[in-house]
Amino acid sequence: MNKTVIPSALPAIPRNGVPVEYPVGQRGFESDIIRHLNPKLFQKEIDKSIATRIKQTDAIRLKILPLKFLENDHIEVAMLDSLNLPGEDFIQRIFHARGKDKLAITRRLVTSMDLQLAIDYVFGMDELTIDKNDEQEELVEDEGQILHDNPNDKPAIKTLRRWLREAINRRVSDIHLEPVSDDCCRIRFRIDGVMNNHQDGIPIEHYRMIINWLKIQAKRKIEETRLPQDGGFYIRTNSSRIDVRFSSLPIIYGEKIVMRLLDLGKADAAEERIEDILWSADIRKHFLQALKYPNGMVIVTGPTGSGKTTTLQSALKYVQQYYAGLQHDKNIVTVEDPVEYRIPGINQVSVKESIGLTFAACLRSILRQDPDVIMIGEIRDSETAEIGVRAALTGHLVLSTLHTNDAISAIPRLVNLGLRPDLLANTLRLLQAQRLVRRLCTACKQRVTDTSKLEEKLKAAGLPGWLRSIDASQIFEARGEGCNECENTGYKGRIAIMETLPINSRALRAMIENNASIDEMLIQARKDGYRTIMDYGMELVQSGNTSIDEILALAIEASTDDLSNIFAATPAAERHPDGQQRGPRPSDNPPDTANRHARHPTTMPAGMQLDINNFKTRLSNWLSPNN
Repeated sequence: MNKTVIPSALPAIPRNGVPVEYPVGQRGFESDIIRHLNPKLFQKEIDKSIATRIKQTDAIRLKILPLKFLENDHIEVAMLDSLNLPGEDFIQRIFHARGKDKLAITRRLVTSMDLQLAIDYVFGMDELTIDKNDEQEELVEDEGQILHDNPNDKPAIKTLRRWLREAINRRVSDIHLEPVSDDCCRIRFRIDGVMNNHQDGIPIEHYRMIINWLKIQAKRKIEETRLPQDGGFYIRTNSSRIDVRFSSLPIIYGEKIVMRLLDLGKADAAEERIEDILWSADIRKHFLQALKYPNGMVIVTGPTGSGKTTTLQSALKYVQQYYAGLQHDKNIVTVEDPVEYRIPGINQVSVKESIGLTFAACLRSILRQDPDVIMIGEIRDSETAEIGVRAALTGHLVLSTLHTNDAISAIPRLVNLGLRPDLLANTLRLLQAQRLVRRLCTACKQRVTDTSKLEEKLKAAGLPGWLRSIDASQIFEARGEGCNECENTGYKGRIAIMETLPINSRALRAMIENNASIDEMLIQARKDGYRTIMDYGMELVQSGNTSIDEILALAIEASTDDLSNIFAATPAAERHPDGQQRGPRPSDNPPDTANRHARHPTTMPAGMQLDINNFKTRLSNWLSPNN
């Protein structure tokens, strides 16, 4: 060992409060100092009956492992960081007996490699293998190499394998590897839609080795660092198969890597019933009715990652089973980029733009294949939109997705793509917008006892009257420290929140055909019983599925121009046809009235612009019980 590095490395440890190996590792002497000060951790030093009292996911997340009890009831704990206070608090909660003094912990500093090997020894290693393939959607029979640590691996590759195992165990949807300076990188995990910082201080030399290894698995060019590259490979575990989508992007400090993980075992559309996704009775009624039409268009809108594909794939499974029950099978064909869920009995086509197999090219061929139901992964251009409408007009049921902030905005978006309003009026059956919000952890959620803080939050968001529309005694919130089940976040999993606009009233169809403005159509939709995402969001809060903070994340960015038109043009008697209070409509982006109406031929009526203070006052009055 090079001992000359110890004097310069040790002072950095207490100052930075980071694992002891990082200051040394960044100088090129990875873990030397720990190995010098602490002997290697051997299996015989681990008492499995003690170590298994915590879960493997907790050991990985907190980077700790209880080893054994010492004399005087001290417990020895392996850890990377002597300042790992969250880990020590966790050990106290697990092992501390009630009525006794605080448990004494003896820290055993180990390298990250020794800790991972110890965790693998205690809990067993889930065997992972790699499928190398050239095209993301094609399964390769050769499983490739086993994703175990092997003696020939460099330390950086062993670390990467550990990250992949941990990501699978923690339900990570995206892994971000990104250089943050000329000599250092970091890794972040996205869990339930929220980005979490996982590890900092990765030496740049290790990072380059990781990128090259990933490029080899995805069969991308190792030498190409100036252009973005996309690829993919598969990870097989003992119980599942993980689709890994690889993407590289050149940034100022090097290449940023993002890997999206899709568990093909858990994400089987056959297991995700549309009835479960559509948890609201009226949304379920409208959506399933639209699927029973022999022709027309059903469009689901929302941002990337809002669950649109899951909804449509489950809808296809419902259509397949519905007509099978009637002994009237349907020819169902999909065009996707790429195929995510594989559904038996449905013909699925994957777009390959590199060879000219685009959405439009696929659709032209599909129409000659005698289809009954067509699913278009996304309407991206005018040609795809035109073919989709033509198919709906000629007796086919067409399902697709679109990127808009809300359901009603899909109409001017399609007009902007070149479709005639009269054709849309005759083909649209239903528009649905959706988002995903985090679900409260059922193990630790707690009932709100003091609503004053909620009232302050709502007031700060300009929505002081919301609590009057629901039973505040039934509101739950995330417990501050969370629990082991939710990894101390208070949330576990996500649930879809939706708004559905059935195009079934003559008045609304006439407005679409006459190219009416969004605001005019919104007023008519409200009269027809249209409810926004925010309305359904309050139902989720009332049922205890999510917190008001999650719904406010949508409300804070809400667009005010549509509601201002409602207040200006709708009589008070028509605002609440069922006598219930309503919340504001959501939006995915901050208000942009000029751009919103510039997309549409009509303009915002004069005098409808409303300053924000006046809007908040009128909204408060509108929600008042006296109205």
